[in-house]
Amino acid sequence: MTAAETKNKLVRSITEEQLSAFLEELVASPGVDGPMIREKALEKFGVSIGNDSANQFRKEVFGKYVEKIRRAAQMSKTVAEHRKDGQVNTLADASSDLLQQALFEFMVDTDLDFNNPKDVEKAEAISRMIKAARSEDRRMIEQLDKRVKELEAREEEAKETLNKKGLSDEDRAVAMRRMFGV
Repeated sequence: MTAAETKNKLVRSITEEQLSAFLEELVASPGVDGPMIREKALEKFGVSIGNDSANQFRKEVFGKYVEKIRRAAQMSKTVAEHRKDGQVNTLADASSDLLQQALFEFMVDTDLDFNNPKDVEKAEAISRMIKAARSEDRRMIEQLDKRVKELEAREEEAKETLNKKGLSDEDRAVAMRRMFGV
């Protein structure tokens, strides 16, 4: 969050680097509350803020930062679960899952008014995201289907070769390697 994006006095009074370091310090501190933030702002930066500003910082700035960390941890967990399941495109699959979850949460949390042009714009953007995800899913299914057909054709060819009478050991070994993809 930059100074231009907030009305919070503390955020406007320090650099982005100082803000990042301060948020990291707060995350590592137990019992973060308004008075603690007020005291640390004065001690570390010489910025005097009131109770309302400190509490607003805790709820808005620090709360969003903690939520960002929670989402990153969830993303890491999702990627790890995909990796554990042995899926090939772990990052793409995990990202797709997280996007779907984020879209679902957004739609549940948002009351869209279709008489409001901005809400219609949001709904259209969501629709495009869903369409893109479905398109990617279809493309992946088509690729997998094509790969399965290729493997089935190779397997059939290898079986036919193996069933031929008078096949040399070398030809049989080649057919076995093709059949099992070795």
